[in-house]
Parts: sequence; structure tokens; C-alpha cells
Amino acid sequence: MHVRQLVAAATVSISVGACAFVDQFDDRVYRANLQSQSALNSETLLNVIRSSRYQSMNFVAITQVTGGQQETLSTGLPTITIGPAQTAAQHQFAVTNSLSSQATGGYQSNPLVSTGFQSAMLSPVSPRTVALLAASHPREAVFYSLLDAIVLKVGNWIVRFENNVTVAPLDPHCGRLTGDYTKDDLVVFERYCNYNAFVEMMRILISAGLTSELMPLENVAQKDQPQASGHICFDRSRAAIGYRADPVCGQSAKKFQAVQALDASKKGAAAKGPKDAAHPPAAPDAATAKAGSPSPAPQKKGSTRESTDQQLTIEGVGTFNVTLSFRSPASVYRFYGLMFGEQQGGNFRYHSAAYKNFLREGEPFINIRSDASEGCYVSVNYAGQFFCVPHYSQNTALIFAMLEELRNLSIQSTDLNSAFTVRLSN
Repeated sequence: MHVRQLVAAATVSISVGACAFVDQFDDRVYRANLQSQSALNSETLLNVIRSSRYQSMNFVAITQVTGGQQETLSTGLPTITIGPAQTAAQHQFAVTNSLSSQATGGYQSNPLVSTGFQSAMLSPVSPRTVALLAASHPREAVFYSLLDAIVLKVGNWIVRFENNVTVAPLDPHCGRLTGDYTKDDLVVFERYCNYNAFVEMMRILISAGLTSELMPLENVAQKDQPQASGHICFDRSRAAIGYRADPVCGQSAKKFQAVQALDASKKGAAAKGPKDAAHPPAAPDAATAKAGSPSPAPQKKGSTRESTDQQLTIEGVGTFNVTLSFRSPASVYRFYGLMFGEQQGGNFRYHSAAYKNFLREGEPFINIRSDASEGCYVSVNYAGQFFCVPHYSQNTALIFAMLEELRNLSIQSTDLNSAFTVRLSN
């Protein structure tokens, strides 16, 4: 009877001691999220620092992050010897238990060195990219980052204002430009106050509602696959009083789509031959039939006809054809690298009241310091020096977000192929 009680007690204790273990992976996913974003921020800061020293940039894509955790518990029943003539060792009830725990993690990355990625990084951004960024970031920050120059033209008269903060003005009064000037003054500004005049022109364009919108278009080559095209335009709902500019968002988009449809119908009629040419294509809608409207220029098949030409009227000065020259993603990195390297972060300030709180009093436009006294949003050590973006620097975090999005938009699926292994055998 005593032996049976011992066996029952051992069985109950083993049953009570056994438990199920469920893997809690949420913390690992959370940490992987933080670490992957931290790696991307560090890469961005590192490439801005490289650009400030006229060094080449390098980008690495993390293609896969893996992780796992395993817990193993093994429990055995005790060995019990029943009967007379037991040895001293046989009076001991031995239970064999084992517990093991294992956590694994890994990642896979590829250097972004393909021809497609390099071409995308070195090509000027399209109005579609501008529209994507303008939909999620302040327009003033987007255009200030992406614009290389603003060109005003009337007939043979032309001036070009470049977004080059490293060129010092030749006149001490350049920082006090106002709207009370003439076309002749603009020519003087181009020579003596070029960057200041660029800032003034950008202020005027933003005040006139400058933005970029996405328009769903149907690809002529593949009609079953609609695509979105970018369109530089002026949103009158965002414009200040007294500013006039064209094209207007929305209305011009409808006209743009009608012209695309007209082009497609003309090409279809031409492809059918002389027999079907007697039946002309349908006339465009009223938006394209205005008197004096120029006929659309012939487009290549599947073209999205993204335009960067606008018309702006400056009260008391005149009406100008405006051409916006956009940078490439690589040039945007170099722009902020040079701004940090030669001007200690730049002194550009937002004109829109809603975004003035992005910068502290006296804070540079891109804020990169060599100390971490107030904590870092991101930091790196490079070439024996420490670089830190302060945690409070909202504007620099915004700039980094746009730089990372430009980098991501330049990546194709073929750039993320896993590295392959080559084995040689005799």
C-alpha cells in the first residue's frame, strides 16, 4: 500500500509540474521594426556625412529579417524497484528532467549597386514622385528639397534662380527682397542675389498653391493596367489672396486626360488605314476645345506627358512662363550634405505658419551635431568623429524621411535578389 501511494504521488507531481509554452513573438517583431528603421536612419545620416565631404554614397537593402525561439522540456518518470532484498541505491527514486532554451535571429542584405538603381538615383525626380511626397509631407519642404532651379521666361527674356545655398550673395541687402520690384530687378537678382531670389520665388509659388497631384491614366499599350501620372499644378484652395497661376489642379487634370484620350483615338484611326480614316475620332470635350488652344504635341506610345511648365502672374511685375528644374535623388542627398558641410546646416525658414514650429529658434535647417547632450534621434561614428541628430529636431527627421522614401522609390524588385553561391567541382 505504501508503494502504491508513492507511485501515485509521483504521477500527480509530474502532471502538475508539466506546462505548455506558447511563443510570444510580438516583442521580437517590435524590436525588429525598431532596429530596421534605426539601420535605415543610420544609413541616411552616414550618406549625408559622406556627401558633405564629396565622397561616394553607398546603400544596402535589408531583404529579410528572421528570428525564432524554441523551448524544450523533457520529464521522465522515476525508476521504482519493488520487492525484497533492495540495495541502498534502489531505495532512491531518481527523476530525469532537462530544459533547454534557444533563440535565433538573422538578416539578409544586398548592396544596391545595380544599373537600374543607379539610373533611378541619378535621374531627375518625376512629377509623380513629387506628388507622392507632397501628399504626405509639407509642400514647402518637398519643393525646397527637390527643386534645383526656377526659370522665368517671357519671349527671349529669361532668368534662372538656383537652389544653391553655398553661393554667398554679392550684395549685403539680398536678404531683404520684397514683392516691389520689376523685371529689370529680377535680372539684377539673378547675378547678385541668386539664392535669395530663389527663396523669394519659391515663397511666391507656394503662396500661389504650387503642388503636384496624381492622375489615374490608362496606359495606351496596356489598357487593362491603369497607372497614375504626376501633374504639377496650383491648388487654389491653398493659394493666398492675390496670387494667380496656371495650370489649376483638378480642372487641368480633366483636360490632360481628354488630350490623352484624343491622342489614343488618333493613333487608333491611323493604325486602321485609309479605309477607316473617313471616320474621324470623337471630338474632345469642352475642356480641350477652347478657342486658341494649341493642338497637343504628338506623344510616344504609353507616354504620361508629365510637364513641369507653369504660368505665374506676379502683381505689378508681369506674367511669366515658369519651368521647374528638379534634382535627382542622389542630388538631394548631396544638397543636404553640402548644406551641412559648408553652411553648418543652412538658415532657410518656412514661410507657412503651420510649419514654423518645425524649427527651434536658431536651429539650422538640417541639424547634425557632434555631441549627444540632449539625446539623439540617430547617431553614427565615421572617420573618427561622432555625428548626432538631436531627438528634438523634427525638421531633420522630416528630411530623413523624404531621403529614405526617395531611396526606396528608386529600388526595383530585381535589386532585392538574394546573393547566389557558385560552387566549382572537378
